[in-house]
Amino acid sequence: MMQKSPKYPALISDMYDVIYLALKPELPDDKLHIVTERILLVLLSNVIGGVSIYCPKADSVQRLIRDKDIYHQFNGNNTDELARRYKLSTRHIYNIVKEQRANHHLNRVINGN
Repeated sequence: MMQKSPKYPALISDMYDVIYLALKPELPDDKLHIVTERILLVLLSNVIGGVSIYCPKADSVQRLIRDKDIYHQFNGNNTDELARRYKLSTRHIYNIVKEQRANHHLNRVINGN
């Protein structure tokens, strides 16, 4: 784990710890620190360095994944099945599909597809 120091602001140190713990079961100890440091300090700084980002809470991300799954599984005849599977009302399933369809269409328009 990374020690808190002026060299590493608290958020970076916390991110390091999360990555370190996620990789720990997968990597030998002698490689763990090096790989974690490279992922955090090199890859992340190359991708998002200097940019302020918003990271949503886990429940928001899980809801987004659920809604995308529902949209891709929806075939017009399985509303009741999806409602039971996801413990939602059929009305909610229809609303999710409607919203996802609009998002999908908007993305296609933006991307020129």
